[in-house]
Amino acid sequence: MYYKNDFEPLEGALIRNSEDYTYRHPNYNLASTYLTNIQSFQDVHDGVMETFSDEIENEHKSQLMMELRGVNALKSLYWLVKHHCYTAAYGRVRFLLETYLILRGLNRDKKRAKKKYEKAVKKIRNSEESSNLFNTIYLTEYLSGVRRNEKGELGKVDKSYSDMYDHLSNIGSHPQSITSMSNDGSWTHSQEGDLFRFGLIFVFGLASQYVQTFSNTSAYMDLFQAIDPIFVSVRLTLDSGVPTFMKGDLKYLSPSEYW
Repeated sequence: MYYKNDFEPLEGALIRNSEDYTYRHPNYNLASTYLTNIQSFQDVHDGVMETFSDEIENEHKSQLMMELRGVNALKSLYWLVKHHCYTAAYGRVRFLLETYLILRGLNRDKKRAKKKYEKAVKKIRNSEESSNLFNTIYLTEYLSGVRRNEKGELGKVDKSYSDMYDHLSNIGSHPQSITSMSNDGSWTHSQEGDLFRFGLIFVFGLASQYVQTFSNTSAYMDLFQAIDPIFVSVRLTLDSGVPTFMKGDLKYLSPSEYW
């Protein structure tokens, strides 16, 4: 039995049981590229909210909420991998995939995104929860429909992507999966590398959709130039490229750099 006085040494043991990504680490390049690009992405977002606030219309606001959730998920993925929580990390990968799909759907029909956002804001203002900055429960049904539609497109591109979605779900989201029972607690080179590669893919995907969100504004080129170093860094690090279901975003990469 442990007591409150044991908290510090127990926490210290958890901290020590994590990876130190020095240049000698076999996945140093993946880890360092991933974390630095997340921070670059965060800085771009903060800059947009400060510099281009006049360009932000209702047709962009749902996407910006989803992008912020995505950045936070990218950060949590890093910490989960660092601490060998691979099962939970694969759950974050699925979350990032769904975030990307919703963003893509919102950007495909910005007029509808605008109407749904304005309807949700009106409901909030007329409710007892009007003090909340924004309660996404009013958009849940709509966003869920967007996710389902975009998920259906994965199988049309290639059945392997539907299989990938199921695989991520079985590993990271469903406790009945026995294949993931031995994944956690100790360092695994292959899984660590796999997760960081997934993370970089969704750094690219979320960043590209961020640019797409502002494609109809005067901030588009400035934003693209600010995010372009992220695209370059991902391209140079991912030897396997990005998946073809991101083909709408591949204009940011060489045509041959996908799988």
